[in-house]
Amino acid sequence: MKRLPKGSSEPIILKSLVSGTRTIRDIERATKLKKPTLYLSLNKMKKKGLIKPLGTRRSRKWVLTRKGKEVISRRLAAEKILKDVVAPLKRVVSLGVSFREIERLISRR
Repeated sequence: MKRLPKGSSEPIILKSLVSGTRTIRDIERATKLKKPTLYLSLNKMKKKGLIKPLGTRRSRKWVLTRKGKEVISRRLAAEKILKDVVAPLKRVVSLGVSFREIERLISRR
């Protein structure tokens, strides 16, 4: 498996928690991330106030906080917009417009 860029596991984990509380094993299955990465990311996200643990250490489940729900809902909205933009952008690139030209057009606004 390819190594993910730093910080990219957080959105993946947040998406897995949208459907409700999950154990570490549930999150591991849903995200295909390894436990060391999960524990590191879960602790960072807990410190940021995005998630909180429920239950005892032995039977711990994780759930999104209000802040976490806001963050993931914004992320999902951005991903939807991106999906709508990617296909036309691919078409523009296939017609010969470079990414540098696209960047210049975007930065003018």
